[in-house]
Amino acid sequence: MLNEILFVLLVGLNLVDVYTTVRVLRQGGSEMNPIMAWTMDKLGVIPGLLLPKIVVLGAIWFYLPLVPVLVMFGLCCFYLLLVLHNNDEIKK
Repeated sequence: MLNEILFVLLVGLNLVDVYTTVRVLRQGGSEMNPIMAWTMDKLGVIPGLLLPKIVVLGAIWFYLPLVPVLVMFGLCCFYLLLVLHNNDEIKK
């Protein structure tokens, strides 16, 4: 049950990451992850941001019963830090 709650939180954080990344890019910032920058270059910004996230989140959902709660918690913390970083970039 806790993993499902953390998964929902992770999906939400990923959506906020997409939103804040787009805002940073519109303000002249750049994508720091070279893999995401490449996918955005090849597919466009929104599809390039969403497609890898959908694939990874789909894999996590499929294997969710096997994923330790601590790993899910760590992923949520990681994405929270990304969102906070993006938010700091937006304020500059």
